Amino acid sequence: DPALIAVGPALALAPQLSFWASGPLAGARLALAQVGEGATALARRLEDLGAQVTCLPVSRVEPLPGALEGVEFGRYSWLLLSSKNGVDCFFGELERRGLDLRALGGVKIAAIGGETGRRLAQKGARPDLIPPHFDSESLYEALAPLLGPGDRILFPRVEGGPPELPRRLSAHCPVDTPALYRLTPTPPAPLAQAYRQARPHFTLFTCASGASLLLRALGGAAGLGDSGLLAIGPQTARRLEQEGAPGAALARPYTYEGMAKKVLELWGQRE
Repeated sequence: DPALIAVGPALALAPQLSFWASGPLAGARLALAQVGEGATALARRLEDLGAQVTCLPVSRVEPLPGALEGVEFGRYSWLLLSSKNGVDCFFGELERRGLDLRALGGVKIAAIGGETGRRLAQKGARPDLIPPHFDSESLYEALAPLLGPGDRILFPRVEGGPPELPRRLSAHCPVDTPALYRLTPTPPAPLAQAYRQARPHFTLFTCASGASLLLRALGGAAGLGDSGLLAIGPQTARRLEQEGAPGAALARPYTYEGMAKKVLELWGQRE
């Protein structure tokens, strides 16, 4: 019987070569806007279901050395980390200062998303709180009842991050938001070319920043062609609408698994 063997760099073409793929998403072409190293678990899950997934790295993460210089961790009752990128940069900055997990003492940790929680666990820090949905609204609803006037929150995050969550939390206690890293956009030309080559049936967005970065690289919503859109939650869907791409389907619940289930539903409706 004929066989196809891929060796070395050709293995990167595995999704395109897998014409024998099986599973409920066999034949589905998906594009995933990827910020840093985020959403790799979602890509693997979709591939396991038979989809051909093209990850589009819309930005690279650039740590900001000195972001935690002078921070006294003993002043805080909660540490908030909202992404796997944030976890890596936070612990990288700890190491740069000659510190480790012990520097946090009794600080409790809240995280957005299972992937963020797993990366924390790999660092030896199990989160005290992970909200049921992977968005800031869910984190606020879970954390706010636990806060009192004597608390203080450290929320190191991406430079220029959305102000809504810190603003709402600051109604309960002080919130410090040092810029831990910045997102440097991927050059638009190769990103747009990769998107056109992918010819996705659906384009997936797991965060608002990823939505903005991909739409701008494509020259606006027209660059999406006739691809269907799927957002992980309302905040990401609103950002898509602001960028001129309304009508995105929403994951239910607002998690990676919820996105996978929604893709299954949408793909089933096409057949």
